Amino acid sequence: EQELHEPLRKPEDIIDAVNRSKTSGDHSEIHQILRNRNINLRSAIEEDINGKKQKRTIARKLLEDVVNGDKIVKRELDIHVKTTSDKEDSIDYGLQIDFEGIFSEESDKQTMVIYDLLDLHVERRSEYNESFTSLIKHPVIATFILAKWKKTRWYFYITSAMFLTFLLLYSVFVLHL
Repeated sequence: EQELHEPLRKPEDIIDAVNRSKTSGDHSEIHQILRNRNINLRSAIEEDINGKKQKRTIARKLLEDVVNGDKIVKRELDIHVKTTSDKEDSIDYGLQIDFEGIFSEESDKQTMVIYDLLDLHVERRSEYNESFTSLIKHPVIATFILAKWKKTRWYFYITSAMFLTFLLLYSVFVLHL
């Protein structure tokens, strides 16, 4: 399991806002705290769960503890997508994606938010499958995964080729015994 670093110094306000939103159904306070305190989805939060200190990302906290937390996460991801032109049919139209909401260059845990999304997707297969799938398909997440794939695909190909070569040579060796 991946480890989180730098938990928020005073996470009580976001924890309290999440608890209040469970009964009120109002997510505006959570959005306000995220913006005003410059907290993003990858920020770590440490809290007592069943008498045990546990670190989670804000994204995971929202997805696990808030009713319709996927809507909050989607809205926070939407903030990081901007258009280059107001006219959709223009040649200058495009999307600018800021990955600051889900990863930091300084962190060695760049894929923590994606890990949380995929982990929760597996944990809650039947419950919220559609909401997790739509979050994984969100332009910020999908583009980040594509960028990471472009950087690491050669490693995958080389490792796979080495494994297949080993398998082939080992099979030939076993057949000739």
